[in-house]
Amino acid sequence: MNTERFKENRIYDPKDIDDISYVKRLMEYESLIPGFSKEFSADPQGVLKKIGIPLTPRDVAFDPHTVENGNVIMNPKYPDTPAAKYARFMNSKFAHRDEIKKYCTPVNPAMKKWRERQICRCAIQLGAKFQSLIHAPFAIELSDGCSVGCPFCGLAAERLKSVFFHTPENAELFKGVINAAREIIGDAVSEGTLYFGTEPLDNPDYELFMKDFTDIFGNIPQITTARSTMYIERLRPLLAEINRTQKNVYRFSILSEKMAGEIFEAFTPQELILTELLPQYEEAPSCALVNSGKNGKDDDYGDTISCITGFVVNMARKDIKLATPVWASKEHPTGELILERAKFTDPEDFKEKILGMISRHMSNLIAPDDRIRLEDGISLELLEDKVVINTDRYVSVNLEAKGDLSIFKKIFDALGKGYRYKRDIVSELCVLGDGKIIPPEIVYYVINKWWGMGLIKTESGKV
Repeated sequence: MNTERFKENRIYDPKDIDDISYVKRLMEYESLIPGFSKEFSADPQGVLKKIGIPLTPRDVAFDPHTVENGNVIMNPKYPDTPAAKYARFMNSKFAHRDEIKKYCTPVNPAMKKWRERQICRCAIQLGAKFQSLIHAPFAIELSDGCSVGCPFCGLAAERLKSVFFHTPENAELFKGVINAAREIIGDAVSEGTLYFGTEPLDNPDYELFMKDFTDIFGNIPQITTARSTMYIERLRPLLAEINRTQKNVYRFSILSEKMAGEIFEAFTPQELILTELLPQYEEAPSCALVNSGKNGKDDDYGDTISCITGFVVNMARKDIKLATPVWASKEHPTGELILERAKFTDPEDFKEKILGMISRHMSNLIAPDDRIRLEDGISLELLEDKVVINTDRYVSVNLEAKGDLSIFKKIFDALGKGYRYKRDIVSELCVLGDGKIIPPEIVYYVINKWWGMGLIKTESGKV
């Protein structure tokens, strides 16, 4: 059960909270405050004193960092320093994220296979970006729209229209919906959030819904908020609970240098140890706004912040959408491939709609009359005992293989000729001009295998 999952896996040892949080606060100044790095380099001890960090330059010394699999690897210059504890803390957070991704696996067999295929597809299409996506199968929005109106919103949220209040009737519907989702998807629902293209704190009853969710799953849902400076006192007990349980990580979107200063003033480094401060303004040294949603340019899309491979439920509108991440484009400006939307009335109707979407969109075999081709940017290399498929996103897929590996090259070449019916590809490969015949069962097996690995796309848009 989810209540036990992180019982022994702490992100940090509480006895190290001061050392870790002070180094983290220094990193936040580096990422959020223009000119800070130059000032710190000129007088490290003076700057540490100025910003209230009781450490020495040796305590916070790092060698130049590296990037591995999309993760920034911190290299402390000296062992047994706060910097070394911070590096271990960051590694624990990455491991925690990967554990969540693994635990998000649905129990529904069709959805499980479908999600696995989307993860493989995203690895190929998105490259290193896919490392940060947990592919949660479920999320709930507690309002219709967002009050913040960030001009960079990667999900292009509309203005706030209404809020789903925690009335007795609404609370019953909310619990009925998440229990119905749990019945179909399993405890993976517990890794869902109570926001998506919304601001969680727009709902004055957020904490009540959070308690309902936590009572059912034993897990505190993650928050990303751009309203941290508006709700400082409201956030304090939430931060205390997340730090005590270490079951999740919060995020504050920081919209200006002024806002960063207000956060540093309002919260101690220890209070924010499990809260990531996201630099979302162009002057910030580490600002990295995504090219999607409101920030997508006509000819400069190509990013996503969508982390859902499954269902997003809006309680205020009583609707469901089934979606999975893709690169943002004119066709998919928010970086989501939205497969279907539907309205629901009550938990039973919700359950029926979810099952219907699974049946319609999570077919895990390619039919003979599907028109298919290879994904873009893929090449094949034959080695002695394996087939290596490389992508232009610097991702490689290794396939262990035996026998005549040229079969894989012939299938690969056939799939690279543009959209064609699966049955025609199989017929072509079964009667080759060189007199060799590839048994159809092998062709079907390889095509279905590659489909499951995200290497094949369909003309119909089935994913």
